[in-house]
Amino acid sequence: DELMEMGNWSEEEVDAIVEQADTKALEQEAAEEERKRQDKLDRERKATEELDRKEGVVTPPPPAEISDEPLPEVASEDSVPPVDPPKEEPVSEEQTGGNV
Repeated sequence: DELMEMGNWSEEEVDAIVEQADTKALEQEAAEEERKRQDKLDRERKATEELDRKEGVVTPPPPAEISDEPLPEVASEDSVPPVDPPKEEPVSEEQTGGNV
């Protein structure tokens, strides 16, 4: 009512302004909650890494984020050159201690 009197606005204009202010306030609260949640996760991760470092535990890296980029091409079996198996050399009695 006071906004209508002070600004010469209609009830619909004041309602729209109040609704917009409420929406922005809710968005800011949600953003603040998300920031707090992320800060908490970061503190927990750092504490875990520090504890693991003190205990000598190797912590795996965090999982990769999902990306829309295509995966790199992997060489197919046809494009990889064959590898010859190692050659077997005869074993002498000296090498086996007489147990051939």
